[in-house]
Amino acid sequence: MARRFAFVTVWLWLWSATFPGIASAGIIDTSGAVLQIVPPSSVELDVLESNSQIFAYTEMLGLTLDYELAVDITSPGFYGEAGNLTPGSIGAKTVVDVYFIHFDPVVGLVNLLGSITFDQDILGVIVLSDSLNATDGTLGFPPTAYPTGLINRGLDFGGVYSDFITLSKDLRTISINWQATRKVDQIRIITAIPAPGALVLLGLAGLARTTRRRRKQTA
Repeated sequence: MARRFAFVTVWLWLWSATFPGIASAGIIDTSGAVLQIVPPSSVELDVLESNSQIFAYTEMLGLTLDYELAVDITSPGFYGEAGNLTPGSIGAKTVVDVYFIHFDPVVGLVNLLGSITFDQDILGVIVLSDSLNATDGTLGFPPTAYPTGLINRGLDFGGVYSDFITLSKDLRTISINWQATRKVDQIRIITAIPAPGALVLLGLAGLARTTRRRRKQTA
């Protein structure tokens, strides 16, 4: 396990050092209350709080799954009931990118909306507390502290403070409408990775942008 995490961390560092700005290229757009951030030190209850923003960050890039990964949503659609989820699995040896979405209000009942769009297809979404708890150790960013074992850290369906989530038809965008009091709402998103050729093109584009930027600065 440690060896795999070390490999992923080194891979992230080398890729970002070679092609600046490309390591976070998986998220190509956010809207509404969603704000993309670097991995925080903690997403435990009452740590990363906001009444106005939902935070999104990259957990893993280029991770090869050691096992068949169970997920809660696999098909496009609107989800507002636990019974409407479309559970499935992502096969072992699949190479994926992993992202985390976190919402923790400071005080009161807060309702926030937003969306997050990726440059690759979404293979699965983890939205239930048990599923999140089961994957913190394998999919989470190692330095980040997670509320593993916390009851009701996932989405609430059909209750007084219901949460809603939509996976777009093209499998690229997650739209969210979340309500929470003093508790967290969290989900984990697993996407495909760009083909090797696409990675090279992305890297060359990033390098070209960086070169142009440096030329302008020295001109």
